[in-house]
Amino acid sequence: GAILGMKKTEITRKLDEIIAFAELEKFIDTPVKHYSSGMYMRLAFSVAASLEPEILVVDEVLAVGDAAFQKKCLGKMGEVSGEGRTVLFVSHNMTAMRSLCNRVTWIDKGRIIEEGESSRIISRYLQTSISTLSDVIWDDPATAPGNDKVRLHRARIQPMDGSPVDSITVRKPFIMEFEFWNLVPDAYLNLSLHLLNDEGVTLFNSGPLDEVVWHGRPFPVGLFRSFCCIPGDLLNDGTHRVQLLVVRDQSVVIFSHDDILVFEVHEEAESRTFWFGKWAGAVRPRLEWHTELVEVQQQSNFAGVGEIMLPTDSEGNNSNFAVERAT
Repeated sequence: GAILGMKKTEITRKLDEIIAFAELEKFIDTPVKHYSSGMYMRLAFSVAASLEPEILVVDEVLAVGDAAFQKKCLGKMGEVSGEGRTVLFVSHNMTAMRSLCNRVTWIDKGRIIEEGESSRIISRYLQTSISTLSDVIWDDPATAPGNDKVRLHRARIQPMDGSPVDSITVRKPFIMEFEFWNLVPDAYLNLSLHLLNDEGVTLFNSGPLDEVVWHGRPFPVGLFRSFCCIPGDLLNDGTHRVQLLVVRDQSVVIFSHDDILVFEVHEEAESRTFWFGKWAGAVRPRLEWHTELVEVQQQSNFAGVGEIMLPTDSEGNNSNFAVERAT
């Protein structure tokens, strides 16, 4: 605190607040040399946030700590910015960046690539930084991703009624297919698929729990194929990524592969009949809606189009109100 410019009286006054925010009450008497990197970061952020600076510079503080502490940090930075002070937030966490910042500067190798409104710059950054992977094959089990228990052979995505070169759109159903070698006899295996959007938000997790042939049965050594169907009118447009887990005994992850598939879901022009902006939300299901007439009102209860119904006295004459005809 002193190095950052806080007076001794100010440190003393805010000591309990700093310790409480860092959640280090149990360890405050432990020598700092025994702190983990996460504990260091918690304490450092807490001290910096207590400075009440005009400009708060935060570099990847959310890379450590649990989800609750990360949320607390975001809340504190939002509080600082809401008080009219400036937060300069450096991060690869696009979800936090989008929620906290109203302007973003995209920097690559020390050079400013683009600057502007956060949603636009973040979308451009994600589109540029992620390469599409829609069909990947590993022919050699010795070098394919995996270990001594399982090896991947293929992962691909394609429209359900089309060829692999056809684009995936928000309206079309499509198939995700995975092939893998099981290398251990009598292994009880299943796949677990995590689908994430371009902000790293997990949209859903799925596995073959209702698969009727092999689920719950021991796998012999050999090549297996599993696939699932994603319905149309579910995903929003944008870049999506797949994380694939191979699970033993429905509880132990024996192999994990991030970004095994990366694909773009495209907009369909005919699906837009009244709204042409970015559709909000991580998903955009086409839900079934119904509208029904609950009660018919008498026409006399409502003003006619373009006029105002005037109140009347006991004899039915209009009361003395100054009114203009509605336009």
